[in-house]
Parts: sequence; C-alpha cells; structure tokens
Amino acid sequence: DVILTDVLMPAMDGVTFCRKLKNDLKTSHIPVLMLTAKAQTDDWLAGLDAGADVYINKPFNIKIVRSQLKQLIESRQKLFNKYFNELSNTKFKSNSTSVDKKFISRVITYIYENIDDPKLNVENLADELHLSRSQLYRKIKALTGQTANEFIRKIRLEKAKELLEQGVASVSEVGYKVGFSTPSYFTRCFKAEFGKLPTEVK
Repeated sequence: DVILTDVLMPAMDGVTFCRKLKNDLKTSHIPVLMLTAKAQTDDWLAGLDAGADVYINKPFNIKIVRSQLKQLIESRQKLFNKYFNELSNTKFKSNSTSVDKKFISRVITYIYENIDDPKLNVENLADELHLSRSQLYRKIKALTGQTANEFIRKIRLEKAKELLEQGVASVSEVGYKVGFSTPSYFTRCFKAEFGKLPTEVK
C-alpha cells in the first residue's frame, strides 16, 4: 500500500531506491514517504524529482507521519478513481508520462480492442502486459480498488451502457458485443452495476 524509507541507507540511498521503484511497472503505483535528516533544498528536490510523494524531516512526530501515510493511501485512490472515470469514456491521454497512467491506458485499450471476446480474461491481459497473474492482480487492485476480473467487467458494462444509450442495437446484441456469453448473465451484471435493467436504459 505504501513505502516508508530513509534517505541515508548503506546499500542504496533512498533517492536511488525511490527512482527505481517509480520506474518499475511492478512498483510504480506504490506511494513513497521519505524520511531524512538532510534539510537542504537540493536534497528535498532530489527526493521529489525521484518520485517521492512526501518528504519529512527528522526529528519527526509519529502522529504526523501516520497522518501523512493515511492521506497518501486515500489520495492515491481518489486520483485513480478520477482517472478511471475519465478513461472509461474511451478518451485516452496518450501524452501522459506517468508509468501508472500509461499502464491503465494500456489495460483499458486492450480490453476495448477485445471487448466482444467472451474469452478475454485476466490471463490474456497478464500475457499482453508481460506480468504474472498475481502482479497484474496486485497492480490493478492497488490502482482501482477492484480485482482484475471486476475491472474487466466494469469496462464491458460501461461500454454496454454507452451502446444502449445510442439505441443502435437490442439488449441481447449489446450483451454479445461487449463479450457476455448469455443475455441473462449480462442483464444480471448490468443491474448489479447500475441499479437498473438494460431495457430501462434503452
């Protein structure tokens, strides 16, 4: 959920450690809180430039550190909820430089490209992204608060809702278009997600 590190460490300094974490797809989503006795402006900038989310000087009050850790976790969740909502309308920020935003964009793009395939699953997605199934699960869960399967289903249902609102296909046709194998399962999932039946949207 979060990494707490010092700047001065024997094997690798905190700035280098933070930079490695933030440039690795497997760990780039994890917020980093950096502690240091070095209070110079250049040291602060080095830590922030490496991707540290919060930088706290020693000596510190443990209550403040705990509060910062809590805020880091909550704000990261809000950020990606907002970003996911933007992306779910099929509008991608292709010029984004964030490793995590690129990752989410790749995930959603791949799901959209294969949305009509009922066999699309976590294994396909993990293979496409060159991650193990458990790595993909952890990363999607950390960024969205959902399991990988829930995430795929949410994208399918968001697309279905969009198609129903356009009124260009029947409910069963829309269900097949977004990869549901039976109309009844599609209707059940749709109702659970949006609180109303597909026929009510159409």
